[in-house]
Amino acid sequence: MRAAKISAVAAAAGAALLLAALYAGGQDDAAPQGGGPPAAGEAGEPQTAPQPGAEPGLGIVREPDIMMPTKSSRPGCGPNDFCYVPPMAVVPHNTTVVWQNNDAAFHSVTSGVYGNATGLFDSGHMEPGETFEYLFETPGSFAYHCTLHPWMGGIVQVTE
Repeated sequence: MRAAKISAVAAAAGAALLLAALYAGGQDDAAPQGGGPPAAGEAGEPQTAPQPGAEPGLGIVREPDIMMPTKSSRPGCGPNDFCYVPPMAVVPHNTTVVWQNNDAAFHSVTSGVYGNATGLFDSGHMEPGETFEYLFETPGSFAYHCTLHPWMGGIVQVTE
């Protein structure tokens, strides 16, 4: 069951601070210093991605957790600098997160920050309409980026 969506402005503020800390601090997949994501119910609470919705082989397609929207290949990615939507997702460990490229351009989902990939996961170049999945088994904060567009970055926060 999907959690209620939160205000885009609040999510942008929280994600922008986390991404700025990651890029400025040169951290890979470590959580930025200073408290991590807000507690439930606070302004800026990240969207919670759903649990996997289908058994393999049943032909059931589940909704993506994170999307690359139209025109995300352009610097700025829209009014709130959302290049991956949502820019931060919070999931329990042992959850498979699904990204979908809804743009007309190629993109990637690569662990780490631009110029400093960690090798944990990498979608390769995703054509428009393609999806990529990764199973997060370990709690932590995992930054990811697009290897083709340096302004694109996001975070998956994995809880216990």
